[in-house]
Amino acid sequence: MVSVPYDLLLMLQRRGAISFDKTDKQAVYVRQLGDVRIQASRQDIIHQYILNSLQPSDRKCLQNLSSPSYRTRCGSRFLTLGGMKRRKRCRTNPGVDGQSLVDDFYTSSTSCLLDRTSDWSFDVFQLNHSSNGRPLLHVVLKLFQQHNLMDHFNLDIVKLMKFANLVEEGYHQNPYHNVIHAADVTQAMHCYITQEKIARHLSPLETMIALVAAITHDLDHPGVNQAFLIATSNHLASLYKNNSVLENHHWRSAVGVLLESGLFDHLPMAVRNNIIKQMKSLILATDMTRQQEFYTRLKVCLSVCLLLPCHFL
Repeated sequence: MVSVPYDLLLMLQRRGAISFDKTDKQAVYVRQLGDVRIQASRQDIIHQYILNSLQPSDRKCLQNLSSPSYRTRCGSRFLTLGGMKRRKRCRTNPGVDGQSLVDDFYTSSTSCLLDRTSDWSFDVFQLNHSSNGRPLLHVVLKLFQQHNLMDHFNLDIVKLMKFANLVEEGYHQNPYHNVIHAADVTQAMHCYITQEKIARHLSPLETMIALVAAITHDLDHPGVNQAFLIATSNHLASLYKNNSVLENHHWRSAVGVLLESGLFDHLPMAVRNNIIKQMKSLILATDMTRQQEFYTRLKVCLSVCLLLPCHFL
């Protein structure tokens, strides 16, 4: 909490004064220091005082965040670039009295497509068409049920649907980094973790973390790369100190969606902290500028596996 000096408060308590300023022969200016003007001045002065008391880096971040060129126009919970188009939420087979039922989401064609989620040739574009523009929601519900995560972790289906809806809202209408891409990566992650040599070493918790990370790995992607954000002094670049800017933002956005949906609120605190930690590791690993680093670490791991019993072989 920032304390305001006493003399500043006294100055803000002026009431009712009227002054006349004759600056030239053509005009007379009247300034009334009434309650309305004082109220606005009080807020401006206190805001400027607080702004001046911040560190230079924090002040720059707040100024960029409040700038009209960076302020999001959609008024959502996400703060990337202003003016980005977000996907419109599509209605899917409303049930009785306009309420959507879980069973109503699976039309015959959609159900047939979802039965092939374990195939590498899975057509996510056909699913997007069949599901009326909601491929991610259908993939999430299908895979969480297929991996028995609902029963194992006692998850609430309503909270899971709320989580999926919030994630869908967080993806922009980008040419590539959109909700279809998120569904595609999630389905690909499912194919990876169901491989025999990998699946037998994964716990149910690790399986769920891998799926959630895939679902949210590009959440609120602005459609530009890190170099653009840094070059344009975007507030995200300042916030994350030009280090894995997008990936850090995707992870933070994913944590916010999880907290808002309450999907894991019933789990012990230690488990929730572990989920957030492992999600960070997975999502930050999608930084393309660090791929050579990860590739080198993988080669070292494989070379060690040739000498020692390998974890996956």
